[in-house]
Amino acid sequence: MNQDVTSTINSNLSITDSSLQDPITVAIPPPLTPEQVPEVKQLAEQLQHQQLLDILPTTDDKPLPLKQLPESLSALALDGDTIEALGLELDTLAIEDITTQQSLTEQDFDVDWGQSIDDACLEQFINQGFVVLDNVYQPKALLALQAESGFIDYRDAKLTEGVRLSNIRGDRIRWITKHFFAGYYYLQSINELAHLFNRLFFAGIRHSEAHYACYPPGFGYKWHSDNPVGRDERVISAVFYLNDEWTIEDGGALSLIDMQNEQHQLLPKANRLVIFDSNLQHQVEIAHRQRYSIATWLRRDDAVFIPEP
Repeated sequence: MNQDVTSTINSNLSITDSSLQDPITVAIPPPLTPEQVPEVKQLAEQLQHQQLLDILPTTDDKPLPLKQLPESLSALALDGDTIEALGLELDTLAIEDITTQQSLTEQDFDVDWGQSIDDACLEQFINQGFVVLDNVYQPKALLALQAESGFIDYRDAKLTEGVRLSNIRGDRIRWITKHFFAGYYYLQSINELAHLFNRLFFAGIRHSEAHYACYPPGFGYKWHSDNPVGRDERVISAVFYLNDEWTIEDGGALSLIDMQNEQHQLLPKANRLVIFDSNLQHQVEIAHRQRYSIATWLRRDDAVFIPEP
């Protein structure tokens, strides 16, 4: 295995200062059933050992992309010496029985937005300009998004002027395209949400866009609006959160000033979607552990090509 491949694997599997719940730390191939998660997380931690890194399957000396991960963890072909060195017990891990790649379909991301956004939510959105939805997606879809976020080559995010100022905006991002299969299904689901807003508010939304975002510890995003001065292409903003077991001590809250000029702090808990008017002022508080999310916008202009940052 060449040095570039080893570095890539290390970047995805090495322990950080953040909790083991962080998706980039666990880096579980999607999608898994909830019953499989504890066993696979245990195995993911063991993958830090160099002996396992050397036997990860590759194609032309490059790591296999998510769609090509082995159908069974038995494909890692652990020999007796490796198992003994790592202290693994096959009977406990049941490696032969764990399926790492099951079919993921667009239906796994189905959400009845009309039911999720009930009359109370609509009234809050009209009066305050934002609404919070919890437990949005099925566990299978959530886990796929968490895992995909851990295999991404993130790029430094920049401000509107194309300048990188980490003291203002410290996240690293990657725009979602059809090449991100879980993220792309997420976007299709968000398009259905856009249809709902068009029916209810004649919002004129024509397309959606989104990117994965990672905030390292010690970084945030200062107060801003998603529509720069003199522009109004973004109608609705939404942020979907990916971190499990997030607490107030972890920082990274979304602070938002609503239409009544009241400030709210919203925790970035996994499977939570915060939807708000794109003109509202908001900021990401300093995170104290790695923070993962999907930033999303529903726009009224034509779809445009988004160059990588």
